[in-house]
Amino acid sequence: MTLQAKLDEIAASFAKQAPEATRAVMHAHTDSLIASGQADRAIGVGDTAPSFSLDGPDGPIALDDLTSKGPVVLTWFRGTW
Repeated sequence: MTLQAKLDEIAASFAKQAPEATRAVMHAHTDSLIASGQADRAIGVGDTAPSFSLDGPDGPIALDDLTSKGPVVLTWFRGTW
């Protein structure tokens, strides 16, 4: 199953189960995000990420330190919502 097919399946399941008021709030926030233009300013696949550092288990981890050793793949975990 492709990622898009799985996302479509999840959306269809949500549409069947969520109350109309909940769907209305979700759609309103989605429309607001689209209108903000944020997606047009987001970094895309293959773009160079800006330099940053994050706290790691053994201290700060800087992207520049990692990329100096080779390619880096970044992922974000949005939580379980």
